Amino acid sequence: MVEKENMDPSQILALTFSKEAARNMRKKSRSSSGKRSDC
Repeated sequence: MVEKENMDPSQILALTFSKEAARNMRKKSRSSSGKRSDC
């Protein structure tokens, strides 16, 4: 979404139901964007 729609990453809300899923989401978002996000 960030690259295709030129969306500001601070405007995206992502929810998970476990700590493991949160770690996985952080890892994937950092590797795809190359930027650190507030997760």
